[in-house]
Amino acid sequence: MLEALEADEKKTQEKVQKDKVQAQKTKKMKIEKNW
Repeated sequence: MLEALEADEKKTQEKVQKDKVQAQKTKKMKIEKNW
């Protein structure tokens, strides 16, 4: 049970990390196109 929770926690962390990277990329794209 605990292992499943830990695995789920890891997945969530990875998803959050991916979302952050995606947001940063989007921000950069907007800045680059804003000329």
